[in-house]
Amino acid sequence: MIKILIFCVGLVSVPAVIAQSPPSIPVIQVTFEESEPGFYPYITRMLLSRRYLRIDDGQDDGDFVLFDRVFGNVHNINHEERTEVIIQRQPPSRAMHASIDIHIEPRPLLDAPKIGGIQAVQHRYYAGAELCRESINFDGLLPDFVEALAHYQQVLVQQSLLTLDDLPTSVKTPCYLVNNFFHASDYLRAGFPAMVADNDNKRRTLLEFGQLEIPASLLRRPQNYSRFFP
Repeated sequence: MIKILIFCVGLVSVPAVIAQSPPSIPVIQVTFEESEPGFYPYITRMLLSRRYLRIDDGQDDGDFVLFDRVFGNVHNINHEERTEVIIQRQPPSRAMHASIDIHIEPRPLLDAPKIGGIQAVQHRYYAGAELCRESINFDGLLPDFVEALAHYQQVLVQQSLLTLDDLPTSVKTPCYLVNNFFHASDYLRAGFPAMVADNDNKRRTLLEFGQLEIPASLLRRPQNYSRFFP
């Protein structure tokens, strides 16, 4: 918004002062509540533009993750330490094709309210007989957001696969491998996730979503921070 202020004292006129708002950019904002054992519930805000996905705690001046959808790199920004950890996109790994007996049980939630005329569907993901994850999805809602989130998670999985062999065998249960590696983003194939929960009692629940404009500076990496590559 442009404001024009004119002050007059007697016959003397002060020239107009023009204050121009900083550049803004349209985004889709999606806000979730997350919970996990040992922590109070907390907010996760996701801001999606044509190129970037920003993930933070809802504070404009707080730490954040910035995912570059073009180059496939993840930038983790810490203001207090003035650091930027950069996870670069890795080539697909053959380990992604590991065979685990997984099956999915979908169930339309006919009594649940629709969003944009779309019916909610519950999906349960099993490794053998063990329930690993469940989600409630709205297929066709915010498809660009779903695609960006899946791409982001795939980059994180490819990075994590580099250290998979170093994990203790006792940790690598079928559900752990399904949820964190080989089928980590499968729940997004069913559409927008209004809720997702896993067998470790981690849960993400939709609070709200919408379109708005934000300062373009929120989608920029800070200058002069120390950069690290894991």
